[in-house]
Amino acid sequence: MRPAYLLLCLSVLLDGFGAPARAADVRAASPGSDSSFSLGAFAGGHVFSEGTNLGVVGGEQNSDGARDGVLGGVRASVAVGHWFVAEAELAGLATEDRTYQRKARILGYRVNALAPLRVGNFRPFVLVGAGAMQVASSDAQGAAGLALDTKAEVHTGIGFDYRLLESVSVRGDARVLQVPGKESWGLATDVEAMLGATVSFGGRSLSAQAARDSAVPPVIAAEPPTHALAPSEATLQVSTAEPVSAGPPAEVLPSGSVESPPAAIAPDALAVVAGVQTVSDLLERAREIRFESGTTKFTDSSLAFLDALAVALVNAPAVILEILVHTADSGDAKRDLSISRRRAEAIKYALVGKGVSVDQLLATGRGSEHPVAPNLTRTGRLRNERVEIHRISSPARGR
Repeated sequence: MRPAYLLLCLSVLLDGFGAPARAADVRAASPGSDSSFSLGAFAGGHVFSEGTNLGVVGGEQNSDGARDGVLGGVRASVAVGHWFVAEAELAGLATEDRTYQRKARILGYRVNALAPLRVGNFRPFVLVGAGAMQVASSDAQGAAGLALDTKAEVHTGIGFDYRLLESVSVRGDARVLQVPGKESWGLATDVEAMLGATVSFGGRSLSAQAARDSAVPPVIAAEPPTHALAPSEATLQVSTAEPVSAGPPAEVLPSGSVESPPAAIAPDALAVVAGVQTVSDLLERAREIRFESGTTKFTDSSLAFLDALAVALVNAPAVILEILVHTADSGDAKRDLSISRRRAEAIKYALVGKGVSVDQLLATGRGSEHPVAPNLTRTGRLRNERVEIHRISSPARGR
């Protein structure tokens, strides 16, 4: 069986294995938000079939064709969404003819369509394309050597793209090319292998998609308050919490700023939630606590839950809770653990600032070591980036 057909079958097989993951990611992706532009360079080798007639012209063959050679070139590509990349390539190849060993320079012009099989740091893909090969210059003397000539070609291939840095990746390709053969009706099969580097600009690099969605820059824990803010007894019939001494000093961001915990609960809000919410009611709703990407700052939708939890804990002073914070996998386990610990501390001192005793709270960061879903999709990463709250102590007649 011809190499072209083998590679095509392998491409179809890989595409079939990648289809379920792509279908899940497409449902979670934002179609227009992840486009990017990339520039790259590559080098490799081209193996000519003995039947290729590039540079072989005239009634009497002037050469047996071109020898295998080393190629290099550049490419530019545009990623449209997550699962389609269009690119153009310009390649140069140094070779010589098989018969007279006369040097020749060949140029290749290609356009390709790529279909990535997954997102993440390692991204395999399949591709199809078309173009032309041109003998641009030759040292042929008379009929001895490769003649100036241009032939069309089509090709298929497989490859991979692996992210090394935020916007820099290494890429490998293996391709088979169908080119006109020496026989008037025939085709010949050439083979290429290439390795190169790619730099992405704008949007999100496709090879970096999963890591970007879950990556977090260094942030700090919220500074614990120096005293508790008790609710008004005229509004809510509960005893005020005793003042709390300052916790560990806050770390300072490069800008010198420190993230502050949410303000104390308004007395009216306490009066509303205290009568209907208990600690037990709220434990299963811990996932309502969310953070803005890459920070310890709570989203606006988290504040009502924090208010309700603070009221319940003020009403149950003997209850002790452990706050567990998990993150998605960003590819850096130390960074994941650091952000989870800081977020856990941010929750703890936000509650302390609302009147909860610091002795009622234990903050623990778990990093990305305990996922509940694959990190390959946006939906999976959102599920893994979660908060859990567990009761570890309560009075004999607790709530």
